[in-house]
Amino acid sequence: MAEFNTTKPGVYFDMSFADYLADPSLSASGIKDILVAPETYYERSSMNPVRTPKDTEALAYGSATHTRSLEGRAVFDEEYAIIPDPADYPDAIVGGKALKEACDELNLVKSGTVLELADRIAEAAPDAQIWLHIMRDFEDENTGKTFLKKDWADKIERRAQLLESIPEVAKAITGGFAEVSIFWIDKATGVPLKARVDYLKTKAQIDLKSFTNQNGKPVDTALAHAVANYRYYVQVAVHSEAVTQAKMLMRGGKFKATNPPSKEWIKAFTEAPIHVFVFLFLEKAAVPCIRLKEFPRLESPRSRTPTLAWDAGQGCFRRGVQIWGDFMNRFGPDKPWIDVPPMDRFHDEDFPMYMLED
Repeated sequence: MAEFNTTKPGVYFDMSFADYLADPSLSASGIKDILVAPETYYERSSMNPVRTPKDTEALAYGSATHTRSLEGRAVFDEEYAIIPDPADYPDAIVGGKALKEACDELNLVKSGTVLELADRIAEAAPDAQIWLHIMRDFEDENTGKTFLKKDWADKIERRAQLLESIPEVAKAITGGFAEVSIFWIDKATGVPLKARVDYLKTKAQIDLKSFTNQNGKPVDTALAHAVANYRYYVQVAVHSEAVTQAKMLMRGGKFKATNPPSKEWIKAFTEAPIHVFVFLFLEKAAVPCIRLKEFPRLESPRSRTPTLAWDAGQGCFRRGVQIWGDFMNRFGPDKPWIDVPPMDRFHDEDFPMYMLED
């Protein structure tokens, strides 16, 4: 395995999302990419120096939703600030034209930059609301925080309050730790792996997923299709292994936390024989459908036979790790992962049936 600068194996309770993303270890999303094609994985990975950045707005919204829903209002307020809305300041002077008009009304000089105009007005009329100053003060007061649009923040708050109001859901996201980052080395291949658990409890892990039901299917059907279409079953496999590794790491004291779990919590966590994987689905709607769905390992509580869905996730997990290790050894992190196989041909079974029925 080529040398690669990755985070030391351990369980990190306070790692920022940005630091987690920056680590080049293989994750569930990386495995899904590499099963499409190694080229697809490399193009989207941090190894690619000219990769197209992800939708940062979507990432920010998702991260803020997780923070508010899983970590609570106090943590949310420490990390995020809501951008002032002009509608809340109907008397504010906004824009260069309005600033010049205000100067004219106050018999002030109208020349200079917009900042000079704003400062001139503020000195002559201390009670004036000037949008430029409102935004400047907002940014100064919230240095280091992530800024959110007001309509986003309102949606996030409504959805979080709704989750908190449902006893079964509220119970699922209390008593544990949110956004826990786990790093380990795969023993069979030496591949560095990582996972970020949305909410880690002593006997379960909760994964928050937003969903839409554009085709109007029965909700449970829509959720099952989402698991299949977005290959969430791969994430189940990776994160379940991550929790297994986390138990061993924490037994060895390999964890970092500003406010570490209690000895009782660590004991209960590390001694739990199996962690249940639970999806918390939250619909993107004004009146959302909310569902808690366990992803079972076994066909029944008394059975020893894995479900087909569990086996599918495990198979993808192991194939992805093997492919990643092979390509890292062949190309390393500094060369594009491009591998063109010998020419082959299409077969009838490769095509969808609707094409052959035309």
